[in-house]
Amino acid sequence: MVHVFCPINQATIRSSYPMKRIEPVVNNLMKSAFSTYFQTDAANGFWAVPMYPPQAYRTAFSTPGGQWQYLRMGQGLAGAPQTYTRLKDIFSGYIPAPNPEACLNKCSAGAFECFVDNHFGAFPSFRSQLNLLHQHYFPRLAWARLTLKGCKCGFFLERISPLGFSSDSSGLRPSLDKVQAIREYPRPTNAAEIEAFIYMTIYLRQFIQGRAEHARILKEAILYWQVNGDEKSKSEQASRRDKPIKVVVGIKWGQEQETAFKAIKKAIIENVVYGGDERKQYHLMTDASIHAIGGVLFQLPNTPAGTNLTTMTRREMKVIMFISKRLIAAETRYSTTEREALVILRCLEEVRWLVLCSPYPTKVYTDHKALLEFLRKDDAHGRIVRWQIRLAEYNVEYIHVSGKKNVLADGMSRMRKSENVLTEVEHAFGEKPEVNVTEAEHTSDWGEWLEDEW
Repeated sequence: MVHVFCPINQATIRSSYPMKRIEPVVNNLMKSAFSTYFQTDAANGFWAVPMYPPQAYRTAFSTPGGQWQYLRMGQGLAGAPQTYTRLKDIFSGYIPAPNPEACLNKCSAGAFECFVDNHFGAFPSFRSQLNLLHQHYFPRLAWARLTLKGCKCGFFLERISPLGFSSDSSGLRPSLDKVQAIREYPRPTNAAEIEAFIYMTIYLRQFIQGRAEHARILKEAILYWQVNGDEKSKSEQASRRDKPIKVVVGIKWGQEQETAFKAIKKAIIENVVYGGDERKQYHLMTDASIHAIGGVLFQLPNTPAGTNLTTMTRREMKVIMFISKRLIAAETRYSTTEREALVILRCLEEVRWLVLCSPYPTKVYTDHKALLEFLRKDDAHGRIVRWQIRLAEYNVEYIHVSGKKNVLADGMSRMRKSENVLTEVEHAFGEKPEVNVTEAEHTSDWGEWLEDEW
């Protein structure tokens, strides 16, 4: 039940307590060492928080049966989500003296996360999950007076579905219902359907290599007709120029759009990513094209820190996320070196919440050798100085790799040159794989093909 609390909300001093982000919650649950999981759902939600008695009368409302007021925090009150998040942080956080206890995330070898009503746990063994539930989780539930919804709870599971994803020991994928919906998604027939498909993939962008370029190709299918703006008064015309108005007149669906549409669907259905381990070193491979920039963040979990990506260590690679951004019109006019510097900055800012936690420098691979000195220029000016200041926050080690070997991040600039894939692999590794272009393009998983043929 929700009431309209507009008058009291307007007079309320808003809470500035930070809400949790989805990305760190999901990342913490999908470490490769975890094999057993649980997920629960709080049934009482906001009603677990009691109202402050002297102020409860402010929530009063009238009904045919009389006037009533809330004794528990109602839905619709300004600051209610932040207050509930604070309760969850107290519930799962550190307990001080006289009976000190670590936070739930440190009480065992596993991981525990809360996101609004949802509780998730991931553990390396049955015993570690049992100990946390029996000794810590359920006693804290009783203390906080939180009740669980039985139909949405599961314990000692092999797979959980946190916030629209599916996580198990083999990695993170979109949830099964999303995968099925993407698999059956029909080809768009008008501009609205194209835009709906593009914006739907934003939530799953970490699975899609070169998403920005694919989205640009799909948007090119929309046909516009430019007309002059409406008649304005002389004062308005004098203050600003009339801008043309774009009117959608249809779409032109070609082979490029069909290829991009299928590539996005295939990536969402088949690609698997993993959680980042803050105790390991991060690797970032980047590249830029005229229209878009992209990168891939990964780790080599079974190799010591300081190990570079080579043909021997590539089999240990665990992809954490794909990064892809479209360049605005002004950025497309940057020089090649400036675009290569921009992609490093954008990718590092995208994964900032991950790489800053690692004690090791982030290895950044680029195929533009001039960039290594470009970012260290003492006489830089303009946007280069601004980029240098923003990059100074990160502990980065730059490594130059041949453009022929930078295939993972170079997808957006080479996706239309599939006929050159075999030539690039042959020059990079000195041998020609026994596979033709058709088989390479239609293989079930791009990662398997790279590993088998390289």
